[in-house]
Amino acid sequence: MIVVTIVLILIGMAVANYAKVVQYAKEAVLKYDLRAMREMIDHYTVDKETAPQSLEGIPLPIPRNGRQSMTACPCFQIKPAPELLM
Repeated sequence: MIVVTIVLILIGMAVANYAKVVQYAKEAVLKYDLRAMREMIDHYTVDKETAPQSLEGIPLPIPRNGRQSMTACPCFQIKPAPELLM
């Protein structure tokens, strides 16, 4: 009986820790996506010399299943200009 109690306590601790890790991972993806979106808005502002009035003018990807990260889209793979590579 004591062994079962100890095992249940350990399982409870593991579940709580797992929930924290999942939440941290979701927040990390969100921060990365927001940073990528900010970069896209900055690039738009530099190109058009004005800030966008809405998100319609910016090529943002639409997640297919509602859970896909925006960073999976190739438009967020920012490459340096060819003249900067020389």
